[in-house]
Amino acid sequence: MVSKQLNKDIFKKKHQAVAVLSMVRNSCEILNDSIDYFAELPQHCSLKAFLDHEDKKVYVNEHCKLKYHLNTGIQDKVAINVTDEENQYIINFYYCNDIAIYIYCIDMISTNTIFLDVKEQTDEFDGVGGRQSLTNIMVMLCKNGFFDYDIEKDIITFYKDFFMTKPYSVLTTQECLERRIIDKDVEVFQDFIDSMRNGEVSIFDFRLLAPTGKAPWVSVLYDIAFENNKPKKAYGIVKDIDAEVKYRFRSERDLLTGCYNKVTAEDLITDLLKGNFVQGTCYLLLIDIDNFKAINDNLGHAYGDLILTTLAERLTEIFREVDIVARIGGDEFLVFLKNFKLESVLLDRLDKIISAFNNTYSDGTTTYEISASIGVSCYPRDGDTFKQLSKRADVAMYNAKRHGKNQYAIYSSKMDSDNVEAHITRFETIKRNSGQFIDVKICFSIFQMLYDSHDINHSINRAFEAISKLFQVDRCYVMRLDYKTNMFYHQHQWCKEGVPLSHIQEISFDKARVIIDRYDEKGIGLFTSNEGVEDIFGKDYIKSMLNCSIRKGDDINLVIGYDKCNETSEWEPKTINSLVFLSKIIGVYLVGRQIEGGK
Repeated sequence: MVSKQLNKDIFKKKHQAVAVLSMVRNSCEILNDSIDYFAELPQHCSLKAFLDHEDKKVYVNEHCKLKYHLNTGIQDKVAINVTDEENQYIINFYYCNDIAIYIYCIDMISTNTIFLDVKEQTDEFDGVGGRQSLTNIMVMLCKNGFFDYDIEKDIITFYKDFFMTKPYSVLTTQECLERRIIDKDVEVFQDFIDSMRNGEVSIFDFRLLAPTGKAPWVSVLYDIAFENNKPKKAYGIVKDIDAEVKYRFRSERDLLTGCYNKVTAEDLITDLLKGNFVQGTCYLLLIDIDNFKAINDNLGHAYGDLILTTLAERLTEIFREVDIVARIGGDEFLVFLKNFKLESVLLDRLDKIISAFNNTYSDGTTTYEISASIGVSCYPRDGDTFKQLSKRADVAMYNAKRHGKNQYAIYSSKMDSDNVEAHITRFETIKRNSGQFIDVKICFSIFQMLYDSHDINHSINRAFEAISKLFQVDRCYVMRLDYKTNMFYHQHQWCKEGVPLSHIQEISFDKARVIIDRYDEKGIGLFTSNEGVEDIFGKDYIKSMLNCSIRKGDDINLVIGYDKCNETSEWEPKTINSLVFLSKIIGVYLVGRQIEGGK
């Protein structure tokens, strides 16, 4: 069980009841319970059973469940004061990021424990359960802020202390919008206010403008106090997530356009739908660029990349920060619109996409026109899972193409979807082909491994060791070309145990031509026999070799290579493409560090 990774005695000595919650295994283990708090639960149970137990026992407000607190990924300690019919407890839970578990600790306390605004709560809300109607959240981190929102007076008060005794800003929601919220986040902030007014508990992320002029990302989570079954007041936390957002951006984005990548978009949408974080109508859009192949074939891939980045910028400008915009294929985008209230607004956005994507380009003799075909599905009308929504958006998109392209189509059951229902959808085909192209999870793991380290040699060696284990290669290396001497030399080299270092410490560009001239147009060379390279293969005991060149302008700057010395197994297409992709990541990393170092 997960508790074996913890020092149990520390928590058992300090707390009367302790449970360990594993978010990975979806399990719970009760370490001790001297106050019979968990009497209704077995020692080992599912995470769902534990959450159901706590939601019935503690989280009596139907609009606030324990899962809302766990889903915030809080990195430190949270304390919650609760009272049942007989006893009063303080619940502390801690998040251990490295092993993805929460430690949930219970202690029985006396009735004189301090509550946030406890007098006001018991006086005003005694008719609906007093303190039971409000979960008191106190986050013990000075960098976090706190707020309360008087719904009737429409006033938000911000505090620096978790006892909420030292207000530093008192604003109406309109004043907040004018002074503290940047333009791109106005709609998100308005949704946040509307949710509190409606008595709905959720989590919202937006940028909050500070007096210094900076606008860091924050996440707000809150609870609602009710009077006569109507929302009266909200109490919550403002958590600084600026560093987390910037870190996520680096690993979740498409490298060319800056939009979300396909894997991240699917994960985000799936989590939203499963976690009940959507309160109204949502739309999923699949956008295919019509005739884009003609651009790449006739104007070149570099020109095509420029068009893609331009279209991505236009697409992002059309939608809110809270919406999900992703590039899911070479010439395809996906957009997920959260909590859209008016279909007329949706239609306006679709018209803007059609206008933004309708362009002509010329090579001087021939003109090429591109446009967009858009398919739209609706949650919950057309499905409540990502797979259902993407399948029906795909049907609608093909309907738009069949009727002449350069238009949108909103899914309806009348559309001819027999082929789509009987066979794999086009979106699933993209996903499958992408999975064959590269091993996405491995590539991003190694990307993070490189960029999380400040020691170049250590990070490269770790990356090469991981690559060796994952792709069964025996020697990995980076050779850099010294333009002054016109010599290649080993900058980095890693070998599997028992495999010697390459005998070639440096080689002239002219002698290396026997290999370089056999690279393809993308600068990739795969050698599965020693024909023409017998000298190199023989001295380094190579059976087969993959080379990936990294260029600086028109000239080769680096060669990143992978040798198999102990076997002659075939290089699988997925392995080749993954190694090529990883070589580009490593090359960009090394060139970037070289520039930083001023070398």
